[in-house]
Order: sequence, then structure tokens, then C-alpha cells
Amino acid sequence: MSLRPRSGERVPLLADPKAGERAVRFALTRASESLGDVIRSAVSRGGRIPGCGL
Repeated sequence: MSLRPRSGERVPLLADPKAGERAVRFALTRASESLGDVIRSAVSRGGRIPGCGL
């Protein structure tokens, strides 16, 4: 996986050697919350699909 941004994207925080601990923790906390939302949504949608078993 490349940490290089594509055209028009922001430079990823984790690729920035000048990023402070607070900034990295903040970004990882938000990412963790987002993944929790994705899992919650997938389980909810899977529960409405017959035979899915989630």
C-alpha cells in the first residue's frame, strides 16, 4: 500500500514525519470510529439479507 497521494488528494498524516503525536492519535481515533460505523452498517444490512447469517 502506498502512502503517496494521488492527484488532488491531501498528503496522508501518517506519511508526514513532522506530524505530532496528538495529530496521529486524533486521526487514528477518527479512523477507528469510522470503521465501527462501517461494521455496524454491514451487520445491519446483512441482517436484512435472507440467508446471510450475520
